[in-house]
Amino acid sequence: MKRRLLPFFIVFLMAFILNGAEFRKDWKKAFDFAKKHHKRVFFVFHTDWCPHCRHLLSTTLKDPAVLSYFDREDYVLISINPEKDREAEKKFRVYGYPTMIIYDKTGKEIDRILGYLDSKQLIKTIENFKKGIGTLKDLLRKHKESPDDLELMFKIATKYIARAEFQKAIDLLNIMIAKAEKKNDKNSVINGIMRKAYAYYKWKKFNMAANCVLEIAKKYPNSKEARDAYLDASYYAKKGGNEKRANELIEIFIKKYPDDPRVKKLKKKIKK
Repeated sequence: MKRRLLPFFIVFLMAFILNGAEFRKDWKKAFDFAKKHHKRVFFVFHTDWCPHCRHLLSTTLKDPAVLSYFDREDYVLISINPEKDREAEKKFRVYGYPTMIIYDKTGKEIDRILGYLDSKQLIKTIENFKKGIGTLKDLLRKHKESPDDLELMFKIATKYIARAEFQKAIDLLNIMIAKAEKKNDKNSVINGIMRKAYAYYKWKKFNMAANCVLEIAKKYPNSKEARDAYLDASYYAKKGGNEKRANELIEIFIKKYPDDPRVKKLKKKIKK
């Protein structure tokens, strides 16, 4: 009899433990509640079309270990799609997804996380933030000490993008790319250009994003990344409403790389 009751007891216990770890939809009420009761806040922004968002919501943010952590650390959890709540989008300036924002018990933003993290990474990152490790402030301090650290510049630029400080991100990435070129560090140059194009894209400067990513094709015409650059540029052009340029870029891709396995599908796409 005791063995039969054990599974039900475990389920009941987990439900009790995680009772406080429920994601709220009304962010205004949630923040008021957190402020009144001196609780931390974990805010996740996501969209319906974002695959990384869906993966985060269905895995990491459903993991009992993560929910138990949030409950133990006294967090109020908020989940929202800012594309369906323009007031939230404007107030929190979130344009990249998924974005997670962590607030302390006083309601002050500690830092943001842009992109997917698994359960262990998320808990470790939040714990580090509490210690002042890995925050924008921490990275900027390290940057002063190591101004030529390319990886550090990339991380800072990503932090800026998460805050919708796009010009700061682009300015820093330009410096990073120039330094990487001097070092003949091809991978860092490409990563820097791609992240800069992403910043323009999130800034809704789609033509600039297309021009930016095409720099890869100019600098490294024989690379795999050059092939992808034409297709990325086509996507950005289309997002900006320039269907003609989008198709022209696909046609250039087809002529340059006729043996690419994607050509057949792209030809059908143009015909449509």
